[in-house]
Amino acid sequence: MFHVFPCSCFTLTKASILLRQLMRVSSWDQLFSVLGKKIWKTWAPGKCSFFMCLVAHERCWTADRLERRALPHPESCPMCDQAPESINHLLVGCAFAREFWFHFFSQVGLRTFSPQFSDTSFFDWWERASNDISGLLLQGFNSLTILGAWTIWTQRNRCVFDGASPDVARALTLASEERKLWSMSGAQGISFLIAPTSVD
Repeated sequence: MFHVFPCSCFTLTKASILLRQLMRVSSWDQLFSVLGKKIWKTWAPGKCSFFMCLVAHERCWTADRLERRALPHPESCPMCDQAPESINHLLVGCAFAREFWFHFFSQVGLRTFSPQFSDTSFFDWWERASNDISGLLLQGFNSLTILGAWTIWTQRNRCVFDGASPDVARALTLASEERKLWSMSGAQGISFLIAPTSVD
């Protein structure tokens, strides 16, 4: 439950109170756990890092969460129409997501780290894949993982709210453009990765 502050001014203290309420975290130790450190220490725009916190705490408004609250929801994933939608399905289990990750990581020579059919948890896959990488390559991989998840989420929202059809090619184009912007904005790990210009 959010508390409305009588004063119209906004302070960092009020922001931290709102963040705690939003995340329903009992202590800051939970927020800055190993997963939290991975999210917040990776170069990404704030909106994307915040989205990843919502993913970590399963606070995204996917069909499974809507169903738990008896709210209207789609019967199946709007991206693949093959299984019930959850954030883990959307980001690694969905056929759309697996195709997206394969081509997205292929652009930078990391196709072997794409989610496989056996992957059912986004963060388990991310943790396992990042264990095999280090240094600037790891920084780039982590930034790309956040960018890829954000791209899938925004494409999903286009399908749900705008009536668009799932389009892997469009998602890859948008992600490639965003990757270049992130690189120019200071994502050293992404800059370190040498990306071919063509998409497989």
